[in-house]
Formats: sequence, C-alpha cells, structure tokens
Amino acid sequence: MSYSTKKIDLIERYFEGNLTPEEELFFIEEMKKSDSFKSEVEQYEFVFKGFRVAQEKQLRSQLKSYDNELDWKLKKKRKMPFKLIISALSVAAVLAIALLLGDFSGSTTTNTELAINFFKPYPNVIAPVSRGGALDSDFSRAMMLYEAQEYSRAISLYDDLIPSSEFKNDLYFYKGLSLLAEGNAEQALYNFDLMVEGSNFDEPRKWYRSIALIHLDEISTATTLLEQIIDEQSYFKIYAEDLLDSL
Repeated sequence: MSYSTKKIDLIERYFEGNLTPEEELFFIEEMKKSDSFKSEVEQYEFVFKGFRVAQEKQLRSQLKSYDNELDWKLKKKRKMPFKLIISALSVAAVLAIALLLGDFSGSTTTNTELAINFFKPYPNVIAPVSRGGALDSDFSRAMMLYEAQEYSRAISLYDDLIPSSEFKNDLYFYKGLSLLAEGNAEQALYNFDLMVEGSNFDEPRKWYRSIALIHLDEISTATTLLEQIIDEQSYFKIYAEDLLDSL
C-alpha cells in the first residue's frame, strides 16, 4: 500500500471511528504538522457529510415504506404480536425524528431559503492557515479571513490580488464563495463565470453556480446544471440529487 493510499485509508477510518489509539495519536500529529494533510481531511469531511445526508435520506424513504406496510396490515385488521406493535411504534418514532431533522416535504420553502440551506463554504485548500504561524502574504491573509468567515474583508483583499495574480482562477472561486456567503448571488455568479475551464475547481464551481442560480430564481438553468453534475458522477452528485428533489 502506497503512502498516499495509506493516508486515504487513515482519513476514511477516522471518520468511521475505526482508528486504534496509536493511529489516532498519529492522525492528530499529522493534522498539527502537515497543512496538506489537514486540507485533505477537510475535503474528505465535505464529501463524507454528503454521504451522511444521502444515507439519512435513504433511511427516511425506507421508514416510510415500513410505515405504509404497517398501515396496510392494520387496515386488514390482522392480530399483531405485541413485539411487532412495539417495533411499529419505534419505527414511527424514528420516522418522526428523521423528518424533524430533515427537510419537510410538505413545507413551503422559497428558492432563496433553499439556496441558503444547501450552501456550505468550501474548505480552504490553496493556502492552508498554519495556526500560530506568521502570515507572510496578502494571499494567506485573504484565506485566513475567508476561514474566519470575515467575507467582506476577504473580498477586499481578493480584489487587490486578482489583477496581478497568476492564480486568478483560485481567487475568483473563493471571491465567488465569499459573495455567495454574503447573499450576493449575482456577483458570485459573475466571478464563477470568470473562471477558466480545466482548473481543480471545475466540479465545486458547478455546484456553487447551481446554488447561486437558485438564489436568483433561475431554476431552469440550475436544474440543467444539477443534472449535469449527476450525469458526470461528480463528488457533488449526492448534494445535487438532494437539491434537485427539493426544487
């Protein structure tokens, strides 16, 4: 197993809660000393949470199926064993909790509220901030502000950096995210559209463009983009399916 594969395995088992005490100590040390490892963990966490959303969604669907089956049996007036009645009540309770924690299919949510609910800031993967370390550039300062969710100040620094930077794509992406976090979907979309195709941010760019489009009530264009994300088997596929179902 290569070092890279070992790292991926370690990160996966960390989120699954399957590390040994020795591995957990090693994981913590790596997080402290390696900015690149920390960034990989943050990216994996972003995707891992998506899978959690999908699993909860699948669970709700299965529980509804069980609930419908129970209703059918009750209508048939069959005598049910006591254990089955208790199980049915447990299923109903879990279903209620799952629906309370999840999205209410019968509730009315505006497109703006939907966009806000699905927005989660993308991790800083280009200039990880070393806690306690010196910030030696405006680039690092901008990303520190982004991580601290001080988006207005970060945007100001991005504007200063973009004209002379060789990393315009990265800056447009994080400036767009900052604008979207501030609720300025129109300018966020403008910055996403300034990005050149073929960068490392192609997949997340599509996802956040779809959120900005929904924010602006451009549902038809957003739907097409979400379907494209799903067809391409992007790692945002799970999020896209869930958002598409919510429209």
